[in-house]
Amino acid sequence: MNIHIEMHTKNKITIILFLLILALASIFRFWQIWQLPGGLYSDESANGLDVLDILSGKNRAVFYETNYGREGLFFYLLALSVKIFGVGVWQMKIVSGLLGIITIIGLYLLAKTLFNRTIALLACFFAAVSIPYAFLGRIAFRANLMPAIIIFLFYFGIRALRDKKNQYFYAFLSGSFLALGFYTYISFRIVPFLILALLLCLEIIFRRTGKAHGFILANRKIIIVACIAFAIVVSPLAFYFYQHPASFFGRANDVSILNPNLPHGPLFYLVRNLGLSAAMFNIYGDSNWRHNFSGRPFFDPATGILFLIGFGIAIVIFCKSGLRVLKNKDDSLRETFLGYLLIFGLFFAMLVPMIATEESIPHFLRAIGIIPIVFIFPGIGLRALFLRIRHRPVFLGFLLLLLITFGVNYNLWLYFKVAKNSYGYYTAYYGDLTLVSNYINREANENLEYSDFMKLPRLFLILDDKTNRTPAFLTSPENNPYTLVLPNQELDLTSPPYPGNYQIIFPSLSFNQISAFQTAFPQARLIREEYNRFGEKAFEVYTF
Repeated sequence: MNIHIEMHTKNKITIILFLLILALASIFRFWQIWQLPGGLYSDESANGLDVLDILSGKNRAVFYETNYGREGLFFYLLALSVKIFGVGVWQMKIVSGLLGIITIIGLYLLAKTLFNRTIALLACFFAAVSIPYAFLGRIAFRANLMPAIIIFLFYFGIRALRDKKNQYFYAFLSGSFLALGFYTYISFRIVPFLILALLLCLEIIFRRTGKAHGFILANRKIIIVACIAFAIVVSPLAFYFYQHPASFFGRANDVSILNPNLPHGPLFYLVRNLGLSAAMFNIYGDSNWRHNFSGRPFFDPATGILFLIGFGIAIVIFCKSGLRVLKNKDDSLRETFLGYLLIFGLFFAMLVPMIATEESIPHFLRAIGIIPIVFIFPGIGLRALFLRIRHRPVFLGFLLLLLITFGVNYNLWLYFKVAKNSYGYYTAYYGDLTLVSNYINREANENLEYSDFMKLPRLFLILDDKTNRTPAFLTSPENNPYTLVLPNQELDLTSPPYPGNYQIIFPSLSFNQISAFQTAFPQARLIREEYNRFGEKAFEVYTF
């Protein structure tokens, strides 16, 4: 009876703690989402334009050839958000945030299955307050779907092996998620090779520990079910690549370290990338403001130390348990060994897509597959510290409170104070183009009858094709009521019937074109200028 009450109490505490962690994760992903980061990068807007095609029925595909080729599953989730909430910046961002929450839920399930609830809760906490994960959770990129797919793929696979009653159900889910991964991001294509390597290791371990039939033969039925599910779900994409084989590789060939057009050989880039990848966790991280607080390491100082401790402990346990399983045929440590084999396999395998590319290293987006597995290591490190001082409850409580307070407050300050007020973060998402788009939408609404009567475009936007994706998406509810004029393109204006009929809009990205415009049209006069929240001029509007 007492054991039952104690277990019930532990479960209630676990649920409460996990809900608090999810609340923290929600703050980092959704708080002030309407103004942070404040805009849509051109690649996000390209996704938005594809979403509009999906909603209109113009183009519903499994793979989109534009913008170097992109898998389409994430776009359908974006389409659902836009369908419900309408066109806008936060409507695109919210999907990635929700996927981050789902991934953390999956992390808890997997880490608890492989280790214990303490490590699972700690790993989820570190994932919830992670600055790079918060940055990536506010960008509308398809890569954000991959961590959730990976985590549930292996969770369902483990359940299929352990839950004999529902093994075929979980096997079908695992095979389906393996197939769904190919609809997410090109980096996922390393996962099948990891699974094959894990199957080979399991086969060796089973035979070494006296299982004559081996792992594959003993579990052939659930493997067949998983393969059938995989074949069913992956078939539309496989058929597409069969018809378009060149699309399968896409941009990977261009950025690969094997590209023969690079100035140095593959070995140079491999050694460089390995060094930069090792340094990114605690020394110097991704400098791209869209992926990270520019240049900041992946972990904050405290978590970085715990990561190193946990990583070292994991290596020791992995090696010791592996030797006992393989050399002494000790079956009692097989589950422990396989758990660490999985997290190390995932960690190193999902670093390969970044290490194998030449540009922008370290690149947190290409390494997004290590999320959320990487947060298990500081969880292991912190639990080890707890075990060392478990007989000193006061000090243990103080240490735990200190780490939680530091982790939460430091990262909240870093994102919602420092990053929020960093001009680089704002410009990385073309924040000024959001203001331009709002202005165009207002003008279209205020002058709708006048514009219809004139039957001529009133607004001219001076911008290049790529960055025009953002206003093209954000003004789509008003049917894009402007004419795009490319930089250095001659502005073709007929004489307006009424004074002030035409407005020529120069976003900050096109301010270098204003001088040539004023030379060509000396009669033009400035009628409006708006400033962003940093006090910098966002755009100017001229008429004549």
